Amino acid sequence: DITATDNGTVGWGMCSNCAGGQVTNVFWMAHNQTTPSVDGASTELFMSGQAYSNVLYYNKLGPLDSASIFTWDFWVQVDSKSANAQTFEFDMFQFLNGRRYMFGTQCNYANGQWQIWNEGGGYWLNAGFPCQKFTPGKWYHITWKFHRGTGTDTHMYYDSFSIQQQGQWFVSRHYLYATAEPSGPLPTGWGDNLGVQFQMDLGPSGGELHEWIDQVTLTAN
Repeated sequence: DITATDNGTVGWGMCSNCAGGQVTNVFWMAHNQTTPSVDGASTELFMSGQAYSNVLYYNKLGPLDSASIFTWDFWVQVDSKSANAQTFEFDMFQFLNGRRYMFGTQCNYANGQWQIWNEGGGYWLNAGFPCQKFTPGKWYHITWKFHRGTGTDTHMYYDSFSIQQQGQWFVSRHYLYATAEPSGPLPTGWGDNLGVQFQMDLGPSGGELHEWIDQVTLTAN
């Protein structure tokens, strides 16, 4: 097993020119924020930029090549500036034996759908259930379950998703029944690794975005 949390700076990095949209130079992250937080120490993410600017925040954990079954669990909160968003993206990745398994997921504010990533084709597709915009000032508990193929099977499998707003009894749970998407080739020079990442994408009006993450946990078996 391996567990990643948002507490501490080890393995964390960020970039805009790697995020696939317009590049901005205004972004940062701040660890160990007491307010808002779930456990007393959240990580705050911030960006500002023109229309369709994107910023990626990633945590590389090191290789764990034996792992093929993953549970990614985290809490997220946004503020009123979230109205500027195009998407909020939440990814888990494994680089292994020359393959890139990018389990990409996002809440697409533009079309109101949760989406998953086809790494082999390089595109997003609707997961089959809606994504309601996050209520500013409320924590959301999100859990994704994935697995990858083994042996000659190099597919990524999206297994299930659940989301619950803090303080509410209702859990929205969806089973994707091992929806299979192809992995892709690992770029030249990249080595085996495992990790998680968060990306914020601005919409057509630009502006700024705030996001807080807490109790970020990846269990890999």
